[in-house]
Amino acid sequence: MDMSNKSVLYFLKLIEKEPVIWNPRLPDHKVREAVHESWRRIKRALAAKGVVTSSISVVELKKKKDSLMARYRSLATKVKLEPEFKPTWFAYEAMAKFMDNVYRPLPPRNNGMDEELADAGPDLANSSSVDSLSSVTDKTKFLTNHNQSAKRLKLSTESTENEATSSKESLPSLIPFNSAEKNNVARQIADKSENHFTVISTWCDLLQCKLKEFDEYTREFLMNQIDNYVFRARVKQLKQKKEERKKMEASAGSYVHPVHSIQHVHPLYVDVASTSGLNSNQNRNQDNDKSNVSPTGSHSSLIEIKEERVDIDEEF
Repeated sequence: MDMSNKSVLYFLKLIEKEPVIWNPRLPDHKVREAVHESWRRIKRALAAKGVVTSSISVVELKKKKDSLMARYRSLATKVKLEPEFKPTWFAYEAMAKFMDNVYRPLPPRNNGMDEELADAGPDLANSSSVDSLSSVTDKTKFLTNHNQSAKRLKLSTESTENEATSSKESLPSLIPFNSAEKNNVARQIADKSENHFTVISTWCDLLQCKLKEFDEYTREFLMNQIDNYVFRARVKQLKQKKEERKKMEASAGSYVHPVHSIQHVHPLYVDVASTSGLNSNQNRNQDNDKSNVSPTGSHSSLIEIKEERVDIDEEF
């Protein structure tokens, strides 16, 4: 959208009167309806002044504001780094009047942090919208935590290497132990984790830049589609894990130990029972052949065996 310098200055004056658009510290900065109402007021004021037509969309006004902000941020960064530099852009003073207290370039970092930010994606200071300014601090904290985690992992790896070396010296030479190989595996795992972080972070930054090129409704639609793809993949993964767990439980439940399939009978109980039957037959034969034996004497052995069987039953 083309504007004359005079129209641009008037446009910036209207934006200055609507701080909810450009000041992330205000509570209504994230309230969509409040921000949209501010843009509608700017649109009506521009149309009344004849700067734009009434048919212009709020999206085009936002793009114009983002273009001006990108130019201002690049110049403001150079001013902070080079105090002797004096911008000659006509709109710089008008924007610095209300944006200087909001936008402050990031302070210089150490080499380790610079490498982390460079690997993470595009330069954060040259982001294409004011909304990204509020997320710079959070992203810096996240990268700092990741850097600290990587350092802790490196220290743990070095400690493991030292312990492995001392253990190797104390063990006999017949026991194979390669601490260097173990250390290489640990470092490969750490490098792989860092590479995954760099790839994912870079892709997210690239996707963010692409989404900003669309209007609000198209952006919401694309974000919803991405969320749906991730959700379906997650559900599919959970179903596969559940099926694998069921198969493992089924295979474990169908196994029967051979010892459990054999009915266990105590040998002493069988011997006593068989002995009791034999003694009973013998007692009957003795009753038939020897009539002079008293009833008590003829059944005494059987009674003793029965009493012994009862004692064994009580024991088991």
